[in-house]
Amino acid sequence: MPSSAPVPTLMIDEIEELWRALSPLLGSLEAEPRTGRWSVKEVYAHLGRWDLVTALAVSSHVDRRPTDDWDALFATYAKTNLRWVRQDADVELDEARDRARAGHGRLMLTLRGLNNEDWDAYVRDMAADVRDHYRAHLDDPLAFSVT
Repeated sequence: MPSSAPVPTLMIDEIEELWRALSPLLGSLEAEPRTGRWSVKEVYAHLGRWDLVTALAVSSHVDRRPTDDWDALFATYAKTNLRWVRQDADVELDEARDRARAGHGRLMLTLRGLNNEDWDAYVRDMAADVRDHYRAHLDDPLAFSVT
């Protein structure tokens, strides 16, 4: 039987559920040696930046401000990811973990603060991207290569 909850609420709940699964999974891998893929620290830092950028892009869109700069980051995500990994090389694990939690928190505050009218195609696509991003990291947490 289909749920009667509005789609934005369902999407937010799904993103939150995925985060609750992803966060302890990453925590369980913190002691894993680097295997040529991303380290857990890099994934944390990446998620923190990505969630923050998503929150800023959604806020800009809803406030009718340009999103071109944010959209360019998403359009060139492989280059963006590589640049961020290089910029975050000296970030400690605790800081990266805190960044991920803060970025996720900011994103959830942004999404929860939207009115139903704000959930247009742009916002829905951004939320779906976050959902799919979390799913990809759940399927293979360290899968994204930086080389």
